Amino acid sequence: MAANIRQLLDMRQRAVDPVSDRRLFCKAHAHSSMVERLGHATELEGHRGCVNCLEWNSDGSLLASGSDDLTAIVWDPLAKKQLASLPTGHTGNIFSVKFVPFSGDNQLLTGAEDKEVRLHDITSMETTRVSYSCT
Repeated sequence: MAANIRQLLDMRQRAVDPVSDRRLFCKAHAHSSMVERLGHATELEGHRGCVNCLEWNSDGSLLASGSDDLTAIVWDPLAKKQLASLPTGHTGNIFSVKFVPFSGDNQLLTGAEDKEVRLHDITSMETTRVSYSCT
């Protein structure tokens, strides 16, 4: 009986403690038994260089990839289809891609070895802003 009460109290604590929830999520998410169950579902072809980064949009319906070929590609992973290939204008390998929140998944940020962060409009296929970092 005491063990059941303790379990209930632990569950209740997790329900109201975001720190505990986050710790539990991180432990389960990166646990070796979880990783071992992952499999190769498909291969998306489009980049001419190695892919360095991937990013899902908020609802998991789109995937963005950044590559050594200096392009970012937006994919429909369920249809296994390339939706847009963005010529980013970077002069170094792309190591970060991110869908811009609240943009309706129409904007993508890329960060690269050239020390630039670029904002791209996926619909118009244009780079709309470039920011430079310290050297």
